[in-house]
This record gives sequence, C-alpha cells and structure tokens, in this order.
Amino acid sequence: CLGNHFNSNRTTASVTTSLVAMGANPVLSFNYRTTTIQSFTQPSSTPAADGAVRYSVSVSADNGATWTNVLTDVPHVSSADFEEIIVNLPAEYANQVIRARITFARVTDAYVLLNDVAME
Repeated sequence: CLGNHFNSNRTTASVTTSLVAMGANPVLSFNYRTTTIQSFTQPSSTPAADGAVRYSVSVSADNGATWTNVLTDVPHVSSADFEEIIVNLPAEYANQVIRARITFARVTDAYVLLNDVAME
C-alpha cells in the first residue's frame, strides 16, 4: 500500500508501473482511499469529502517517451472504504507491452492510499 499526503506544498503524486504485456482485452485496475489528514503526513480515519482529489490514468506504448490520457481529472467520491477503479483500456493497447501512470492531484488537503494496482 502506498500513501501520499496532499497540501499546498505537495499538489500531485503519481505511480508508474513497470512494462506489462497486455492481453486481448487490456484492463488496468487499482484500489484507492482518500482521508483527511490527521497530522502533516498521516492519514486519519475520516473519509475525505467528495472532490478532495482528482485522479488521472495515462498509458505509454513506447516505454514512457509519450503518454496518452485514458482518464483525466476524475473527481474523488467520498467513501470510508477503498474504492476499486477498473479502466478498460483502448483496443489499440491489446497485445502490446505498455506502462501505465496513475496520478492524483490535490483539490483540498487530503491523504491518498493506493493499493492493488493490476494490469491484465
């Protein structure tokens, strides 16, 4: 599980996968949870409000030289639990070796936990 806090000093954070050989129906999935900040760098148990962060997903078929956005600035929906996000990637990535990047951007102070990133 990866965690990052967002405040006026840190406004974005991203995770980039290693190269992954995709199948005929390329899919990326991940779980995330957003909470308020308990202290400067620690999550609380209180879910962050709707829209506290936005997330984007980009894909690269040339080892990161260029990126194509497949989801852009999707607003967070408040939840006490981890939310599963499933992204059906465009057919052009079928049977390709690709990288994916998940980026979270701050709207208000929040803490994001990211877990279970999978590509298949």
